[in-house]
Amino acid sequence: MDSKKRKYSSSSLASIILNSNTKEKKIKKPTFIEAEDISSDSDISSNERSNSGLSTIKSRQKLISPKGIDFNFSSESESESEVDDDDVPLSIFKEYTPLPITEEDILKSFELKGIEYKIDNPPLMAHELLTLNCIDDDKYYVKDRKNPYNLLQSENLKNLLELFNEKIIEKLINERALQPETKPFQSDNNTCECESDSDDDHELVRLNQREKKTKKNVKKVSSKREQIATYEVLRKRSYSAGMNKEIVFNEPGQKNNGAFCYCSKRHSSSGMRHGYYPNEKPIPKCNFQSNEIDKLHHYILKIKTQLHGSSYNQTVINYNNTRYCFEGFSLFFHQNIPKNVTQCFEPVILEDGTVIEYELVSAKNEIMYTVGELEYFYQYFFVGIMEMYDLHWFPKSCKFPNTENISCKIVHVLPRFINDNTILSMANIIKWMIDTFKPVCTPDVAVAVQTNVHALTKLRRNNIGKIVVNFNLRPCAIRVDDISTIDTDDKKSNKYPKIYHRTTKIPEYSHVHAIEYQETKERANKLQSKLDRRGIISEGEKYELKQLNEILKDYKNLSGRKKCREVSMSSNNYFCTNICSDMIEHAVVLISVISLVRFNNSLDTLEKEKLKYTFKDRRLLKLSLTHVSKFHHMGTNPDHIKNVLRNLGYKRQKNKNEFINSREKRRERDIAMQINRHPNNERLEYLGDTVLEVIVTHHLFLTLPDIQEGGMATFRSAMVQNRNLASLASKLMLDHYMLYAHGPDLCNETDFRHAMANTFEAVIGAMHLDGGTRECKNIIGSCIFDDCEISLKLWNSPPMYNLQAKYKDGDRHLCEKYPYLNSLQRFEKEINIFFKNIRILAQVFCRTSLCKNALTEGDNERLEFLGDAVLQLVITEYLYQNFPDRDEGYMSQLRTCLVSNKTQACVCDDLGLQRYIMPSKPNEDVCSIQMKMKDKADLVEALIGALFIDRGIDICRLFIREMFMSRLHYFKDDMTWKDPKSYLQQYCLSKHLKPDGSSTGLLPKYKVLKKDIYNKTHYHLVAVYFNDIRVGRGLGSNIVDAAQAASSAALEYLERKDVQAKVFKFDPNRDYSQA
Repeated sequence: MDSKKRKYSSSSLASIILNSNTKEKKIKKPTFIEAEDISSDSDISSNERSNSGLSTIKSRQKLISPKGIDFNFSSESESESEVDDDDVPLSIFKEYTPLPITEEDILKSFELKGIEYKIDNPPLMAHELLTLNCIDDDKYYVKDRKNPYNLLQSENLKNLLELFNEKIIEKLINERALQPETKPFQSDNNTCECESDSDDDHELVRLNQREKKTKKNVKKVSSKREQIATYEVLRKRSYSAGMNKEIVFNEPGQKNNGAFCYCSKRHSSSGMRHGYYPNEKPIPKCNFQSNEIDKLHHYILKIKTQLHGSSYNQTVINYNNTRYCFEGFSLFFHQNIPKNVTQCFEPVILEDGTVIEYELVSAKNEIMYTVGELEYFYQYFFVGIMEMYDLHWFPKSCKFPNTENISCKIVHVLPRFINDNTILSMANIIKWMIDTFKPVCTPDVAVAVQTNVHALTKLRRNNIGKIVVNFNLRPCAIRVDDISTIDTDDKKSNKYPKIYHRTTKIPEYSHVHAIEYQETKERANKLQSKLDRRGIISEGEKYELKQLNEILKDYKNLSGRKKCREVSMSSNNYFCTNICSDMIEHAVVLISVISLVRFNNSLDTLEKEKLKYTFKDRRLLKLSLTHVSKFHHMGTNPDHIKNVLRNLGYKRQKNKNEFINSREKRRERDIAMQINRHPNNERLEYLGDTVLEVIVTHHLFLTLPDIQEGGMATFRSAMVQNRNLASLASKLMLDHYMLYAHGPDLCNETDFRHAMANTFEAVIGAMHLDGGTRECKNIIGSCIFDDCEISLKLWNSPPMYNLQAKYKDGDRHLCEKYPYLNSLQRFEKEINIFFKNIRILAQVFCRTSLCKNALTEGDNERLEFLGDAVLQLVITEYLYQNFPDRDEGYMSQLRTCLVSNKTQACVCDDLGLQRYIMPSKPNEDVCSIQMKMKDKADLVEALIGALFIDRGIDICRLFIREMFMSRLHYFKDDMTWKDPKSYLQQYCLSKHLKPDGSSTGLLPKYKVLKKDIYNKTHYHLVAVYFNDIRVGRGLGSNIVDAAQAASSAALEYLERKDVQAKVFKFDPNRDYSQA
């Protein structure tokens, strides 16, 4: 071999970097070079790649590819055109590119919303000023002699209630008791969605491993839960006392496809989702013969949304020739409701997409009633007509799980019928219910409607849109949509008219849950997947796939499988209630509101007893407790609510255009809800994580002055790990307040404790937004050091920083003594921020090699560690406030860009921090020091840490807003936060498509074309190929950087339409699954 030093000419790779005009220089390839395929070695570090094969290069002084390294070499050496290709662009890797900012960018950054920004003032409950007169013409009430405002029932009211009980309540109980018994599926034990009631992680691991093995060789079968659902659907549809097989009915503790709760016994005895509210205690029972005006507090639930189209569909009572229309419900609670309860409210969304807005207002109690009347109304309306079997309004907590026999209900409900300024008493409403409870069609009317059109018209006018009941059937109540003709199938002598009801089939009754449909669909999916994967299948399989698709199409179009059905039943034995759907939908909102009121009362306990902090905006606290699995809170069994709305609620008819418009409105509403009412606590958890890191890092920084960056990082990781955060959440009893749904998300202890840790971080984030960092530090310290007063005292009052402790009034007088400190004053004038302790600023510029000096008493490593946490927090605050419609993932990508070493290096260059580095020897030219990008970033982070220690978080926010957030437009307007290699991969996946529009899955490949050495630095030329066509070349000091540069060149090259047509052409004869 030639022992002489290699001479570098214009043909070497280094010359391309040294020469600014790269296009004019051609790269001549030595005959001994080979290409390396690095597409499969993306996990190998750049140092390993460059060092693995370059040990032999130094000894041989020639670029011969070594053997035995981790590269896959091509069998043939690259041709001259492989390296020298003028058409394919060449890009040179740069460690970072400047991100210049203008005065306009800085002004825009000051328009960003800071941490102090509030969207609006938290809403508070209003007070109803309008007074109503309540009439009592029949003398149903008498005044108490001791308290004239307290009303007692009279003898007339007693007789009226006895008649109501005999005519309606006893009929309801007796006929319901005669219904044939049907038993739901009884499982052997309570199982979660993963079919394991064990909380042991090892048991779950073994279960998952066993499932993975069986999935490979065994045909997929229905799970235990699917078998239960199939059994339940068949049982309900074949029930002998069912009103109709297409109409679903409610059962206690049951959903439409199985049990409401499959939680283990330990988990089912606590939590909001099981109806346990931590603060509730038994309430002394009310006197049923009195209105208890001294104990009950009156509130009115007002619905803002128009539910009915006309007064014809509204419940009306005719009393003394005056129409009293149903307005809503009055609620009587046993305790005052805080005014911030409205901050916990959320709109009720019906199944048809209707959004119901409402408000709760306090009002003076001027209505005539007794508690006994309200109890009878509850039994008739909520239990009898709506069949809300899982509705529990008795106090329920872990200490008092069963209080039905020893306590009064939390709330009593009264329907409001109003005309102008007059409201009906409850006695008049009870009397109206008795008078209108009559058969829909008597035998005489049944005979008359057969020949008399006017009789049929009158019958339809009196019953269409009303609720009718038959307590012998399930469900007992149904909405009448039409009455016409006679029931010719009736074997009795009298022919009764038919009642028609238009219903929407529940998903469990649709074709999707039919076993035959599932088997056919599974076979069709397998054949379609085989066709997509291979591109061709046999003729027999093609014919089978065609037949299966036809069967699926016919199956969906069967009359019995349609989603919307009209069912009919005989009007015999049905009784009219004269109640319309407006009362039903008001009651659905009422149930949700009562549960939210109970939840809000529980939050009072959490704030006073656990957090020791009262939120100004209760919405933040509620949001922090909302798990990602939580859906809309209905206040009881959600399937019961949906069934009631389907059977008794309004049937809103929409044509095609109205349906499309409503769908668009629902989409806009969903977007608005994500912006204004974040559905879960992910964003707050993202913010709280950075708050925790700053608080813990600052504490370690002050209390452990001799521990360096690595040690503090270890301590911080131990303190903020999920295991410890879950323990802190347990001390606050957050698991009793979390809002999450039944399902597989939290079915074992590990997942549940991880959710608790996230909830704790979300609560910290909410407190940070509402009250500041100091409140967060107090609650964290009280949880961690609740059993150690010394540690808690140290947490609340940490020692001063060593550079601050010696000169408590500041050390700026030392500038006269030390010329270096005097030179730093020029830097302070440049950034317009002046330090109280200028030695802290000097420590920012002290390198590790100069750590032992009397001026700074240490280097900048610890400040850099603190500044990194502060920078993360402030950037997260700005992103949280200014991107309310973005999720955690998007904000994380933006933050990664803003706090990256590249961005910080740009800030370092703009501020000229290198000029102020502390010299290691006299007359050292610090500007000539070769600083890496990471070193520049460390300087910026150390400066932020110094600002935090000396001037506080507010000055840090100003500095970061001007220097970092002013560069936000570089990242949010395009995809520049992704590295070019990842962006090229996504771009190719989206462009190279099959004829059916799906991606081929083909990815770019990278090859090393040439290596070279210049001034002891390795240079690599890498090319990127897609679909066997070269699309870009890149040059860098290591393979990873060169691949990134090649990806940038490829993205530029692929912008040409002629190149796209050639590169992204689909080849039908190629098997892309192997690629």
